[in-house]
Amino acid sequence: MRTELWVKRALNKGPDIPHMIDELTLAARLVRDRYDKRYFGTFKIKFNRLVRIADETNVNSADAVIGPVRYYVAGSVSAEVFTSREHVS
Repeated sequence: MRTELWVKRALNKGPDIPHMIDELTLAARLVRDRYDKRYFGTFKIKFNRLVRIADETNVNSADAVIGPVRYYVAGSVSAEVFTSREHVS
């Protein structure tokens, strides 16, 4: 099974997204009460060795988002979850 990651990009004058990414860590905080067990907390997902497989950029788009850049994970994926132990009923 192949893990794929889509990065949505917006038109700007910064550096281009690289063909290979050694490590990418995404962190998010759960602050709403609409989750399964209704716990608040944080989670992190770490991707290692991302390889670009497609660049679906469309610079003629009317939207600010001009298309995804697709990567597959040639390395590993790991996740960490931290809860605050506060339960919302």
